[in-house]
Amino acid sequence: MVSAGTKALGGARFSLVSILPGTLLAAVVLVAVQSGAYGSGPADLAAVVPTSGQRTAGGAVLLVFVLFLAGVLLQPFQVALVQYLEGYWDRGPARPFGTIAMEGHRRRLRTAQVERDVEAPGSAGTTFRTAADSARAQALAARVSRRATFVVMRYPVEIDRVMPTMLGNILRNGEDAAGDRYGLGAMTFYPRMYPSVSKPLSDAMARQLDMIALTASLCVSFAVGAVATSPILVRLDLWSMIPVVSALLSAVSYRGALRAASDHGTLFATCFDLHRFDMVRALHHSLPTTFAEEREINSDLTRFLQGRQQPDGRLAARSYDHSIYDEPPPAAAPSASESGGENTRSNSNTGEADTATPPPDEPAERPPPTDPSR
Repeated sequence: MVSAGTKALGGARFSLVSILPGTLLAAVVLVAVQSGAYGSGPADLAAVVPTSGQRTAGGAVLLVFVLFLAGVLLQPFQVALVQYLEGYWDRGPARPFGTIAMEGHRRRLRTAQVERDVEAPGSAGTTFRTAADSARAQALAARVSRRATFVVMRYPVEIDRVMPTMLGNILRNGEDAAGDRYGLGAMTFYPRMYPSVSKPLSDAMARQLDMIALTASLCVSFAVGAVATSPILVRLDLWSMIPVVSALLSAVSYRGALRAASDHGTLFATCFDLHRFDMVRALHHSLPTTFAEEREINSDLTRFLQGRQQPDGRLAARSYDHSIYDEPPPAAAPSASESGGENTRSNSNTGEADTATPPPDEPAERPPPTDPSR
């Protein structure tokens, strides 16, 4: 039943994204409980492994079923979990912390924008010390500028769109960079452009989204595990490393989510670079002839599809283009029996087809010679 349900709910994706994080969390907590690590006495790892005389089949089946059921119940909240890590804290107890976090990111972005344009002072003399000091200052300025440029590239262009978390800033920067160059609202147009995206690109997008969801789930799972096993810290022995390792794995998972979000932004921009005209044609609008015209029609369409503008002005004056749908379908290729009726004849005895000799006025084509001298 679990296998059939896993296949119906998404197969490997459901197993990795919805079941694996919960399984790891349950395994860590169960090992700590069974070994006696929560107590003050000595903990025994051998107590975790049941002896052959114990009836563990029923307990194992029940545990698997509970984990599967938890994965099914939590699957609809997967998107909400990723959005929470992005920093959508408009409501709830985290709202005050979101305001403080956004101000911290805004200050970091402003500082990076200033440091990006820093210039080192030139050499004012010819002495060795002066030249060495100038070289060190220029190298330091170059390092500061490179680091600041890296920071700026991870944030949205508009400072008002800064998010409380780094994951949210990277994803929002990818959304803005994908469509703003062409005057498009990325999140408004992508659902309409998705059917025309090529399969290799859509598969790569799906893999990156799964990676973001998986790393986000692992981040939360390990963080909850670190909190759940925090009482073990008072033991001050090897078992006390469980919450520390869980916290480190949570941080590593979050870093992985940041890397996956950055790669997702590149793929998202590629979708608009390659398929934005397919979307315009699917909406039966004539294709623009200049980049300025493209930005105008895209901006008007964005406002219209967002419900901010009625189809008047430039958008109402544009003519539709239905020529792509008026073209006749390509002629079907002749079947094997029709194409071979004149040039082949069937041998009734052997069932083999022999190629007939072409007529004299239509000599048979010969392959080009392989020898350049001929």
